[in-house]
Amino acid sequence: MRTIILALSLSLLLISCTKSFDEKIADKIEEQCFDKSLSERCEIALGEITEFEWDTLYVFNGLMTVDEINQALGFDCRCDHISDNYQRLMFVRNNQVVYHSEYYSVDGKVQFHPIEMNSEPKFSKKESEFFVVRKPNTLTSGYFYDLYPISRVE
Repeated sequence: MRTIILALSLSLLLISCTKSFDEKIADKIEEQCFDKSLSERCEIALGEITEFEWDTLYVFNGLMTVDEINQALGFDCRCDHISDNYQRLMFVRNNQVVYHSEYYSVDGKVQFHPIEMNSEPKFSKKESEFFVVRKPNTLTSGYFYDLYPISRVE
């Protein structure tokens, strides 16, 4: 019985220590951009801060159907639709999803924004540089980060 309780306690501790992907990216942004500076803006290359290999990033926003996602990817993602106010990041390498993350964007730490409405949700690794704006979170005492693709700014 003690062994079971200890195992369950350890499992809960490990689960509670796991950060979401947007929190991990926010930590990297904070380290690289804002720890040593009073600036509220910076640039960051997402390809340099991810810890896995990928060649294309897709950023999907809420209320996208599976058909819309598959059409953008060019292959069957075997995934569900995206609920309202959620954001899904899908990292692809050789037409296979190698990593994905979905989070509630209203209280997420990182929010990807297109420059134009209905712009393509696809970014090559070379295009994965983003202009970062740190904004105070009015719901908490912390910050969140808006990311805008530099490659799409004229």
